[in-house]
Amino acid sequence: MKRVVGMVFSLLAVMSTAVFCLVGYYDITLSDTYCVTGEGGLEFPDNDLLFCDDRIAKNSVAVQKSGAGRVSSYDTTVSLFGIVPVKSVHVTVSSANEVQVLGLPFGIKIYTEGVLVVGFNDVATAAGAVNPAADAGIRIGDSILKVGNTEVASGEQVKELIAKNGQAPIEFTLKRDGKTVVAVVHPALSSNENKWLTGIWVRDSSAGIGTLTFYSPKYGVAAGLGHGICDSDTEKLIPLESGEFLGADIVGIKKSQKEVTGELQGVFSGGQIADFAKNCITGVYGVNCCGFASERVMPVAMKQEITVGKATLITTLDSDGAKEYECEIVKIYHNDDSKIKNMVVKVTDKELLQKTGGIVQGMSGSPIIQNGKFIGAVTHVFVDDSTSGYAIFAENMLEEAESVSADQLDAAS
Repeated sequence: MKRVVGMVFSLLAVMSTAVFCLVGYYDITLSDTYCVTGEGGLEFPDNDLLFCDDRIAKNSVAVQKSGAGRVSSYDTTVSLFGIVPVKSVHVTVSSANEVQVLGLPFGIKIYTEGVLVVGFNDVATAAGAVNPAADAGIRIGDSILKVGNTEVASGEQVKELIAKNGQAPIEFTLKRDGKTVVAVVHPALSSNENKWLTGIWVRDSSAGIGTLTFYSPKYGVAAGLGHGICDSDTEKLIPLESGEFLGADIVGIKKSQKEVTGELQGVFSGGQIADFAKNCITGVYGVNCCGFASERVMPVAMKQEITVGKATLITTLDSDGAKEYECEIVKIYHNDDSKIKNMVVKVTDKELLQKTGGIVQGMSGSPIIQNGKFIGAVTHVFVDDSTSGYAIFAENMLEEAESVSADQLDAAS
């Protein structure tokens, strides 16, 4: 009898430990916030262990969101087996959204706000190497708004104003982390060039090719890339002054090799298809769109609707246009650690692997479809395994599209 009791207690101890570990795991990995559409409550179709008491939804509180009408929200508790509380989460209830899923190549031209500082170059003087700009407190990633009293918009303009200034101290008005900063630079006489120099490298524009993810008729916004455009030297988001989305064609493919990422080789074609509205962590967004046509009109899936398993990604490899290719969702991250690395996706389609070797540069923004819904977009490739990479949740991009639409309405009012 004692042996049976001991076995029962041992079993209960093991079960208690397992439950405790599961509670800790889900407390860390679940998001603090979720969004649901329609009258259905929060569910986790990929997990049979988690339940929510969505009777609480009946007591949801209506809130106003700019440009989006009225939605409601409530707090609920996620529990194991509907018994053991795991985590309190906030749930927003909104109307369902449909978008035109694209997977089309597009050209990007972006002009910075002011002129971007991308590096320093020491000035060789009779007394040794110095860097007046760095010594004055200018940092890589700063945007130069003014040189002296003159507003600047190009690197050439900055160079001319510095040359005209000569040896006198010169005031730089900068934008840094959203704040205005002033730095006074004392130019140094270069013994090599016999010119007064400040020792900075600057850039005023950038261009490239990517994949357009979707167009939202509801918000009048097109979205692409699934990640922001960063300067190659500073690795910071390029501050946007203006820009445009252009038509583009894929003319070649550089296939990925071991630890060498390939690329889609494209050229600009046709004219402007949208005004560049925003460059942010979740992608690039355009307004005043034209020329978008897609037969793939799909509802947007919320993150808890996505399951590990088969999916398809849409991308364009040649003049035949956007096609669907088989892939697999390997892992899903529900926590809020990243806005763009939300899933791990693996290419399984034989044709795509044969042509590209997996995920290549230029495929960022390629939309991913599962169970008839738009679930996300490719964002990054793994350097050590080009068949796999990260993807962003569709709802994260749609949320930013809504924000861009609201900003446009505010600017027009």
